[in-house]
Amino acid sequence: MTNVTVVFEYEEPEYCRLCLSKETEQNGLSMIQSDTIGIIRELLQIQLDKTDSDAFICATCVESLEEFHSYRTRCRRNNVALQKKAEERKQQQIELAKSAIANTNVLDQVKDGEPIRVVIRMNAEGKASVRLQVHSKPQPKEEKKNASTDSPEANVEPSTSAASTSKATPNIPPASKTHVTEKPNSAALPQKLIRLPIQPFYFYKATSSSSYGLIYGGYRYSASVPRKQRIYWMCEQRRTHSCPAVLLASKSYTEFLLNCGHNHDPPQVRGQQIFKAADVLPVVMNSERAREECAQNTGISNVWRRTYTKSSGVKEEEYTSEEDEDDDDGEYSSGDGSAEGVVNIKEDIDDQNGQTKPTTSVPGTSSTVAIKKEQVDDGDDCMYIIAELS
Repeated sequence: MTNVTVVFEYEEPEYCRLCLSKETEQNGLSMIQSDTIGIIRELLQIQLDKTDSDAFICATCVESLEEFHSYRTRCRRNNVALQKKAEERKQQQIELAKSAIANTNVLDQVKDGEPIRVVIRMNAEGKASVRLQVHSKPQPKEEKKNASTDSPEANVEPSTSAASTSKATPNIPPASKTHVTEKPNSAALPQKLIRLPIQPFYFYKATSSSSYGLIYGGYRYSASVPRKQRIYWMCEQRRTHSCPAVLLASKSYTEFLLNCGHNHDPPQVRGQQIFKAADVLPVVMNSERAREECAQNTGISNVWRRTYTKSSGVKEEEYTSEEDEDDDDGEYSSGDGSAEGVVNIKEDIDDQNGQTKPTTSVPGTSSTVAIKKEQVDDGDDCMYIIAELS
């Protein structure tokens, strides 16, 4: 048998191992270096060796590899920093929530096991605002009856001591007996409006930047809702006492109706600014007229109105009088810039499922701000609900 030996000599052209381009004056070829081999293996999952016969790379590919590798490294580093910042922000929010709860009487307004919602908003400068919301369950009917018959302070006139009011604060008349009647157990039947006697009334401000609230017969009302024929004022204690009382004032504030009695005594006068009606009534009426026109011009949907009445515990059809039956095309716009008013502590809108639906601070605007919520158990028997703007 004859042995045949084949000798094959081939001069391989030089080209880029990645893009297969040949060398030009503008794009030269070079041997692949060890650091470049590591980048190629990491980014492209290609195994190379600088001793390979085709281990050449062009200048364009080298530049692209280094640029993308730098970009990828920077993205990973930024991601780690952002995750660390988010964790620090979450811990800061928990501390803010603890501080807000510790510095208020919110724990006195809830029973054991009832949730407390904490909404924290933080701007780009790091300034944060904290809002608390509680849902206190109403007392059983038997307890309410016992409290109304046994308590000697049921018809006590609100305190007007010098410690809680200034010298310029007008004397507020005591609550009318009509106001302290219990709400009849007739939820399924239409409610008959109660015409209130004409008496001096006042307006108040919780803070210098808040909207005006109404004081009538010793009771405070907030979150005014202008309609075609009347202005609907919700009882300020509708959250803390689940009070269903709604005051219906005429547009000229010369007639006042009440859908039902309050289920609580008149609140004590606190350190608030109180104004005579003659001093601020034109300002209040102009504000209500402007909000009503803004709502009509922007065409706020009826869904918002229905959501508002549900969240406030008010059924509009139960106390609408005959002269207001053609008033259903009016739109709601809360007097404090949101669909819910401020009751001791600031609130958000809640639908029937308990989901938060905060609105923008621009009156008459139907757009909403999406909120991402997260429950955090910090191990101190309190569940903190962290709400972040998204």
